[in-house]
Amino acid sequence: MRLLNHILPICAAITIVACGCSRKPAIESNAQTNQVVENTNPVPAAPSAPISAPIVQAQGQVDMAQLNRVARFWMLRNRRRPTDWDDFVAHAGVQIPPPPAGKKYVLSQNMRVTLVDQ
Repeated sequence: MRLLNHILPICAAITIVACGCSRKPAIESNAQTNQVVENTNPVPAAPSAPISAPIVQAQGQVDMAQLNRVARFWMLRNRRRPTDWDDFVAHAGVQIPPPPAGKKYVLSQNMRVTLVDQ
């Protein structure tokens, strides 16, 4: 009986150490958490196909509403505002028609494409 009183606590301690103190599940949990975090980090979107709607109307005038839709789509796709008109044109993915004579395109404060005198 005395031997059993000494062995029982030792067996219990060994069992607790062997089963309860393992770090492996915590490491696997961290690895899964890190994997989820890595997958949710924003990744720059790949350039998509150009918008198919024409920017020039049948009369040869620029469709400003369509040009503004292209600008909004660009901002959604790139998750940022263009720094200026040249930044937008360089990465727009569409052919921007030339502005009318004596005018130029600019992005306003509210990110709308407007025509202004040169």
